[in-house]
Amino acid sequence: MKSLGSALVRSHVSLRGSRRAAVRLLSLSLAALLLSGLLLVTVTRVAVAASGDWPQFQGGPAHDGYNAQEDTLSPLNLVNLGVAWTGATGRYARSPVVADGVAFVGSRGDGNLYAFAVDCASGGGTCTPLWTGVIGGAIDSPAMANGVVYVGSPDGKLYAYDATGVTGCGGSPKTCSPLWTATTGGTNVSSPAIADGVVYVGSGDGQLYAYDATGVTGCGGSPKTCSPLWKGAKNLNWHPGGNDASAPAVADGVVYIDTDYSYSGHTELEAFAVGCSNGGGTCTPLWTASTAGDEPEGTTPPTVADGVVYVSSETLYAFAVGCASGGGTCTPLWTAAPVGDVGHPSSSPAAANGVVYVASWDGKLYAFDATGVTGCSGSPKTCSPLWTGATSGQARSSPAVANGVVYIASWDGKLYAFAVGCSSGGGTCSPLWSGRAGNATAISSPAVANGVVYVGSDNSGLVAFDLHKTLTVSGIPSPDLAGSVQSVTVTAKDGVSGNVAVDYRGTIHFTSSDPKAVLPADYTFTTADAGVHTFSVSLKTAGTQSVTATDTATASIKGTQSGIVVQANDATGATFYAVTPGRVLDSRISLGAGLFHSRTKQSFQVTGLHGVPAGAVAVTGNVTIVGQTRTGYVTVAPSLTSGVQPPTSTINFPKGDTRANGITVPLGAGGKLDAMYWSASTADTVNVIFDVTGYFANDATGATFYAVTPGRVLDSRISLGAGTFHSRTKRSFQVTGLHGVPAGAVAVTGNVTIVGQTRTGYVTIAPSLTSGVQPPTSTINFPKGDTRANGITVPLGAGGKLDAMYWSASTADTVNVIFDVTGYFS
Repeated sequence: MKSLGSALVRSHVSLRGSRRAAVRLLSLSLAALLLSGLLLVTVTRVAVAASGDWPQFQGGPAHDGYNAQEDTLSPLNLVNLGVAWTGATGRYARSPVVADGVAFVGSRGDGNLYAFAVDCASGGGTCTPLWTGVIGGAIDSPAMANGVVYVGSPDGKLYAYDATGVTGCGGSPKTCSPLWTATTGGTNVSSPAIADGVVYVGSGDGQLYAYDATGVTGCGGSPKTCSPLWKGAKNLNWHPGGNDASAPAVADGVVYIDTDYSYSGHTELEAFAVGCSNGGGTCTPLWTASTAGDEPEGTTPPTVADGVVYVSSETLYAFAVGCASGGGTCTPLWTAAPVGDVGHPSSSPAAANGVVYVASWDGKLYAFDATGVTGCSGSPKTCSPLWTGATSGQARSSPAVANGVVYIASWDGKLYAFAVGCSSGGGTCSPLWSGRAGNATAISSPAVANGVVYVGSDNSGLVAFDLHKTLTVSGIPSPDLAGSVQSVTVTAKDGVSGNVAVDYRGTIHFTSSDPKAVLPADYTFTTADAGVHTFSVSLKTAGTQSVTATDTATASIKGTQSGIVVQANDATGATFYAVTPGRVLDSRISLGAGLFHSRTKQSFQVTGLHGVPAGAVAVTGNVTIVGQTRTGYVTVAPSLTSGVQPPTSTINFPKGDTRANGITVPLGAGGKLDAMYWSASTADTVNVIFDVTGYFANDATGATFYAVTPGRVLDSRISLGAGTFHSRTKRSFQVTGLHGVPAGAVAVTGNVTIVGQTRTGYVTIAPSLTSGVQPPTSTINFPKGDTRANGITVPLGAGGKLDAMYWSASTADTVNVIFDVTGYFS
């Protein structure tokens, strides 16, 4: 019977076996795809795994416990780590794995496998699983590859489930049946390892089993069951009193497994060639090595890194991967002096950048020179630690290493993070950070994936830690004319790093120091927002005002734009003149300016074009972003300076999303405007488009603005104003006479929203359009499947109506359009 401690370190396996070679090939593939322009289509699935997933125990089939792709979490920002969400499971949640946007975890308490969306909640919220799978008993870490998640069980079976929760799944809440199962010769089937289409497990009969991961070869029946492709020979010294075989590790065509002799605690490391037999044949080891030590709690999975196999008991052993052949017996390259609490095994090691890490029941994390040089001496060679890190409880979990940080979980219910290289000469390090996993007493081995650390807890379920988020609010010009409708952009950012938090899914609430302000309704960020969303705001009280956005679940996540000078809207101010929308800037065709390079401003002419006279002091219009090479923002203002970051932004955007934003902006000297792209690198580029829709002049003959209570004049979903829009066919809808807009109005301000589009495209709203004739300007651009809004100012057409037209690649495409009026000029 395995103890909880041995189960913690025994779990796991998958896609990362020859990860260094895979990364080199991937980098070449990515370069070719980037040149061909096919990246998004061709490598969507591969890119997910390469970006930092953790699909098997300790990250991959080699069990090195190292995520080389992690670049979000670092020693500089760990202070901002906090609980992002908790997944509700049975008790004793084991070591999780993360792949393709889903976190999988098993519960030893109820014997279930759970699947959670990685973005299922924020601010510490509790998540319900996407689906669960019922297993035949307490389970350890699962493993995921190619759309299938595998898990072993004490009932002696290996289970394979559809990772998407579709095939074999149903009900509410959703439960899944396995795609297939396989029965081994003993109980306590280990965590699986998957490499090159084969899934490997260790069993309670002391043997290694290899199965076709696709569930085809050797599989049949209904329900489907599978027979092994081959088995690894049972240790001759093994007998039923033993504590079985560990989770296997796979690297460079060899499978390694640690088997338990008997209750005496002696174990043996065995190495088998992959594909050594077929049809269920039994293979003999390439070599074996004794890892004698008192291990009453069972075996620990080996780790393979840089040509060395590491396995731990009360002693850490290092063996050369090709140390013998023909069934020979190997001696270690080096061993570590008894680690920690004598009589209890350490965790499975982790190895990265020339250092091997292992934890112990004495509550310490140990770091050793993987080369066996520093701190090592004698014959046979033994090594002392480079440094140790102390926790406040038994450290039974396996370490995880990523971006200069080593993570370890302790039975004090906390997750700890230590800086790699934090000391030398055997010194003791203090943690950079520690965080409690709910009210847990013991927690599993951690997984580090895509800026999040996941751990299973004995009584708190699956706990996900990420960087605490902040919000920035920007875009309202200062000075601002009371009653005017402005665009405000809310951007979620990650802690100290300041990177856009593309995974933010919080709900925000707006407040303002202006008691008469017209503010947006509460909004929940979606996947399509990628951490950035733009809204419409109208400030109405003269003076210095502010606008604040606050996460409704976590009040500390908030942002404010302050110092907004609001000027009274009286007869002495500028009056408005509507013009037929016209394009004054399109850098794609060098209209007004050329391609924008990050941190370099370009100026473009506005007055003298499309009816905007020399005396104009400000304009209304629509700015559109196309072809950006990196996440960033563009500022449009009267005057900017190259290389100096603008204090405000006009439009924020992720990479690869064509976006538009309606603005009102003062003109600069000579009737020009400056525009500048700001991103992380001066090598980044973007194309910027600006369509002018009206102007303000310092006279009394133009139109005056009047605010109205926002009202809906068009909702094609319910045939209000017009029905569903078909691409390239214009529709007209009435504005005057509704919601306080009088017959004499010459233009209106409002908010256009796009819903249910069947294809990427854009909608133009203008005084007059012609069906089948492509509009020369756009009002709102959008991808498929993204509900998107934009605040606009637009002249009215004949009879107080407006035309709207959807333009896409096919006339069969449809979209629903909503228009809410917020004010008018007359």
